[in-house]
Amino acid sequence: MSSEDEEVSVPQPYNEEDLWDDELEAIAGREKSKALAYSRRLDVHTWSDHPEVNKFVDPIYDKSFKSRKKNIEKKHLKVVLLDLYVAWVQDPKLKISFSRNHTDYDAGTIYNELSISRLTIEVVDILIEAGLVEQAKGFYPHGQGEGRIARIWPSKVLIEMFMEARFSPFDIRSIKDRLTVILRDTDQEANKSKPKTKKTVEIEYELTEETERMSSVLNKYNDLLWHTFIDIPSLEDTKFDVEVDGEAKTFSVGQLDKFTRRIFNRGSFECGGRFWGGWWQRCKKDLRPHIFINNHPTIEVDFSGFHIIMLYAEEKINYWKHFGTDPYELPDLGIFENSNQQRSTTKLLFLMLLNAKSEGEAYNAFRQNSENGTPEKRLTNDQLSKIKAALEEKHPHIRKHFCADVGVRLMNKDAQITEVIIETFCNHNIPVLSVHDSYIVPEGYVDELISTMCIAFEKVMGIPLTGLEQYAMKENKVRLEYLFDALMSWMPYDDVPGQD
Repeated sequence: MSSEDEEVSVPQPYNEEDLWDDELEAIAGREKSKALAYSRRLDVHTWSDHPEVNKFVDPIYDKSFKSRKKNIEKKHLKVVLLDLYVAWVQDPKLKISFSRNHTDYDAGTIYNELSISRLTIEVVDILIEAGLVEQAKGFYPHGQGEGRIARIWPSKVLIEMFMEARFSPFDIRSIKDRLTVILRDTDQEANKSKPKTKKTVEIEYELTEETERMSSVLNKYNDLLWHTFIDIPSLEDTKFDVEVDGEAKTFSVGQLDKFTRRIFNRGSFECGGRFWGGWWQRCKKDLRPHIFINNHPTIEVDFSGFHIIMLYAEEKINYWKHFGTDPYELPDLGIFENSNQQRSTTKLLFLMLLNAKSEGEAYNAFRQNSENGTPEKRLTNDQLSKIKAALEEKHPHIRKHFCADVGVRLMNKDAQITEVIIETFCNHNIPVLSVHDSYIVPEGYVDELISTMCIAFEKVMGIPLTGLEQYAMKENKVRLEYLFDALMSWMPYDDVPGQD
């Protein structure tokens, strides 16, 4: 058969409408998933006794709700409306996620002081029917298999009511004496009769004199934070993205996200216990030097190699006094392009070695915590073993703790030290922001912070901490003379000399 006799497939004209419909549907799916992912969980502790808040809630209740349990239903309504309001003020695009599963509500737990129950679902449904709330029921993010719980947000009608309301976000806060000491475990340990999902859950515990003492410190600290203005004045956009459990999350700088708790792990008050909360812990590292407290510039002090120093202290050795060198500094291993890359890699690996139960677990955790596309992500087990061997040679006194799962115990110790620092500063009405082993204080209080650290370290670890001053200061602290010039002349921060 000649070529002329061959059957030829004639190209059909593009059905451009169908082509773009498919593409637009895919884009719409991604955009919808992204919009709904920008959310936070319903805070069942949001409350206010302000008279204007009650004047706002009462007409909505009287118009749309009819129940014999008026006080209980109105309490649930107030929590939902106030939390929607707080989220809307924080960012109009922020959604509230909440569960529509009745079994997810336990009004009797110590973590639910307002006894918010599954009645929340009914309240939300009534608000939707009244045209005050929009909802996206449980959904699957575009291209992902794991489902998400429902999202809600205020309708245009409710937003107009928010705009006319005669109260402000500063009239709303968590309920008084909200539980601030949290005990967590995996659900398979907390309740062995349930399926083993290994999800972290909050577990009940008996209130003791010690938990009451810790709560008292936190209550005083949270009250000071509430009355403290903490901001990054150089930011034009107050939102920032952070990766949480492999998923991009958006957070905001603001005055409504400062509440702090202590979270203990593995069902034990001897594991973890660090101070968690406050947007400054989640914001990008390069933003923290630009934080202002009550309109004053700040300095962040990072106590370098803190867990290493603590392990030496357990051996009754003052590391800074006896050795006085950077704990992460190693001879050139021939693996990295420069010493800075080697140091940052060494620091991350050291952390993984202290938290892991085996070498393989440490190496896998190292790669998982390294940024995508970086050389660190591609380091082999042999290369990481070479770094580990160099660390063992540098630190023979504490090598026994490598791959011994000591990290959670050390976190408990550094949390005790942080508590002493926070309580001391609170007693002088001076805010200090904790980022675990570093602390942000108003400029001018660095010496007080270092002296308080020395007192706290000796109190918790049993030996003095001396010789650390020259190793404590963070490299990326703000150059104050340029910062003041920037504020006075509105000079872009990109132009500030010495900033990365």
